[in-house]
Amino acid sequence: MRARVCVLASLAVLLLACPKKDDASSAPSASASASAAPIAVVDAAVLDASAWSGKYTAIESTLYVTPATRDAGLKFRGEDASAGLGEGDLNVAVDPTTHAVTGDLTGPFGDATIDGQRDKDVVTFTVRPNKPSDDSFYGTGEAKVDGGKLIGTLHVSRARANIIREGSFSLSPKN
Repeated sequence: MRARVCVLASLAVLLLACPKKDDASSAPSASASASAAPIAVVDAAVLDASAWSGKYTAIESTLYVTPATRDAGLKFRGEDASAGLGEGDLNVAVDPTTHAVTGDLTGPFGDATIDGQRDKDVVTFTVRPNKPSDDSFYGTGEAKVDGGKLIGTLHVSRARANIIREGSFSLSPKN
């Protein structure tokens, strides 16, 4: 008898604790749903892409010097040189587990290795020459995955910063 009373009491508690489907108080309030943070939706194909390749185009770049720095006596003049101009190849791969970025480039910036990281649809990396010297180009790159392509910019200079270049790229997924 005592077990039957405990079971009936438990059922009563469950029935009273569960809201009815037509109970208006069970619906979320407008303020509760308005305060919820929006959820970013990223295309699954974008997240699945792990390697891209294509061309970059290198052009002359500029260095902005603030008026205060210029007035303090800085007299920077980049060399007027044809080095680091033109088209080259760029390959980028992302480890699907660690999101580490690796790759390489060849062409007007020389043979170089890239290392970096991917965070959702943003890829950032460094550019380091395979054979370092004063004439080698060093720098950074940043890109965004857009429509399955990796689109971005390289910012490099020679080791002595006497030649400054930038390169734009739009890479396609590798098959």
